[in-house]
Amino acid sequence: MIKIYIIAIFIITLNSCSTYKYIIGVDTNQHIQTKPITKTIGVSQIDIPEYLLSGKIAILKGNKIEYRDDGLWVDEINKRLQREIIRYIQERLPKSNIVEYPWSVSKLPDINIKIIITKFISDGDKVELKSTYKIYNKKFDKREIEQFKVVIKHKNSNEEIVKAMSLAFDKLSYNIYSKIID
Repeated sequence: MIKIYIIAIFIITLNSCSTYKYIIGVDTNQHIQTKPITKTIGVSQIDIPEYLLSGKIAILKGNKIEYRDDGLWVDEINKRLQREIIRYIQERLPKSNIVEYPWSVSKLPDINIKIIITKFISDGDKVELKSTYKIYNKKFDKREIEQFKVVIKHKNSNEEIVKAMSLAFDKLSYNIYSKIID
């Protein structure tokens, strides 16, 4: 009887201390309209705030940052975000070659994208994403610098925070994509 009791407590403890691994990315089940644009587009490594490098979901509580021990990122979030923006653009521009820095092509890309995220965190019931991105068009020797900010409401669970972060990054991706095709 004691053995069963100990095993039951062990299983309950194990389940209550579960740590989940999360991944940022939007499931694009919607119909995607593609454009017949043929370019090489380079996406540089994304600069992110230091608190995103911990490997844990970070939340803002007043003027301090707390980390959720039960919510880990599957991989390095800056690399994941870079792959997500590449995926997003590639799905919409299937004839283009989207490459990550360092460039895997013999010549410089036609368009270079540099993203600097200055804030990407859950604060209460919302996720806020603030960034600056730079687009350089080699053909026209034209540089654009854009500011971006979005706030997405969520419920207070790791799953909802990650979903809100994914949606916020999707909105940033769309904003960048729309500048590329203009």
